[in-house]
Amino acid sequence: MNIVFGGVIFHESWLGGEPRVALDIAQGLIDSGQKVQTLVPRRRITVSSLAQLPKKDMFEYLMTFVNAFDVHPNLLKRYLTYLKTLKPDIVVAWFDYDSSLLYATAKAGIPAVAAVHSYYTMCPLNTLFIEGEGVCPGPSSWRCSRHILRSVGIKAILGTPIANMALGGLTMSKLGQRKKFLSGTSAIVVPSEHLKRRLVEHGITEELVNVIPNGVDVKSFRGKEYAAGKKIVFLPFTWSPEAKGYYHFLKLAKNLGIKHPDACFVSTGVTTGTGDVHALGYIPRDCMLELMSKAYVIVIPSIWEEPFGLTAVEAMAMGKPVVAYASGGIPEIIEDQVTGYLAKTSNIDQLTSYVEKILSDPVAAATMGKAGRERAHKFDLGTTVRQYHELLSRVAN
Repeated sequence: MNIVFGGVIFHESWLGGEPRVALDIAQGLIDSGQKVQTLVPRRRITVSSLAQLPKKDMFEYLMTFVNAFDVHPNLLKRYLTYLKTLKPDIVVAWFDYDSSLLYATAKAGIPAVAAVHSYYTMCPLNTLFIEGEGVCPGPSSWRCSRHILRSVGIKAILGTPIANMALGGLTMSKLGQRKKFLSGTSAIVVPSEHLKRRLVEHGITEELVNVIPNGVDVKSFRGKEYAAGKKIVFLPFTWSPEAKGYYHFLKLAKNLGIKHPDACFVSTGVTTGTGDVHALGYIPRDCMLELMSKAYVIVIPSIWEEPFGLTAVEAMAMGKPVVAYASGGIPEIIEDQVTGYLAKTSNIDQLTSYVEKILSDPVAAATMGKAGRERAHKFDLGTTVRQYHELLSRVAN
């Protein structure tokens, strides 16, 4: 097969698990004899306020929010040109800000599979999590407009009804179009039953949605067994300290630090730590994996609903016990009281007690780590690639 993977996640600046998952799957398909090419027709745009956005990027950025048709005209032309040149048998559309690629494949008459690994079908910012407010129950004109304006630092008109109505109306139209384009694909792939349920609740036909869990090359992960010395309690993440539960981790470290002087609490993703937590900021992936391999226990206190939870799989592949909030797709990965512990989301006391259990019992920690290593094989990359290959072959034929 001649396969095209497309989306802004393939831009080199894109952080997080989705591009890593996509590229691993692409390489696996190539290794199995398929031809896979990636399309990155635009830059990733990052902005904390409109004032910081270069003028040349202003139109493209605003189009991602206010284009009610959810298709960028210039990108559509670009995609059509690429598809005409590459002549793929099938296109896998990853996250791309809008539906330009899906519309282009429809116009070109090429089968398309949408790989949905976030909440972009029902949230203009992909997260269903509003900083300062928490988990969003779902799209509405008012909530979506506030979410967008808050994200770009425009606070002066947050309470202006006319501005909220206008932006909210455009956003809801955009999300409606996005659902229409997704419903017109040959198949949709999601990594968890949780995300499938959310899509179906949003109005996507259940039969269209295929669950293929993300995978890792388990044999390439090697954790170091704890023998003596400091017990590293590690929280790895790359974005949104609030959504990823960093502030809960700070409380956890403060509660346990004095009681367990042999514990060392470490986090990535932020540079501002405390006397209890070593905050390393963003570190290269190989450094993060090295730190994870030395950790005693991995903590994943996500407040938002994780669409999957790749970090949990990586930790288990390292043979590490994992303590996490039971948010989103996490319970599909961690086997409670076998490979780690699942605490009720936002219950900091329960989370703390579970981490303390593991700190106090190295034998139980090692047993859970070994069980996690075994369970990680359920999420082996080879299985993920095979399932993608089978689905793409079926759709292409």
